[in-house]
Amino acid sequence: MTNLNHIPKKLRQDIEDLLTDPSIHDYAKDVICKGLDRDCLDAYRDAQLAADILRKVNNSILMEG
Repeated sequence: MTNLNHIPKKLRQDIEDLLTDPSIHDYAKDVICKGLDRDCLDAYRDAQLAADILRKVNNSILMEG
C-alpha cells in the first residue's frame, strides 16, 4: 500500500477509506496510489489531462448516439 505518512491526518483517513471501499474500482485506486507516490502537482496535472481527454471521448460518443 502507498505510504501516506506525508499526508495530513484527516485527508489520510479519507484516502484510506476510499482505498478500502469495495465499491471503488481497482483502476481508480491504482491511479490514486500511483499519484500519491509522485510529485502531487505533476500527478494532478496528469490526472486532469487524462480526465479532459476521457470527457471529450465520452461526449463525442454520446453525441454520435
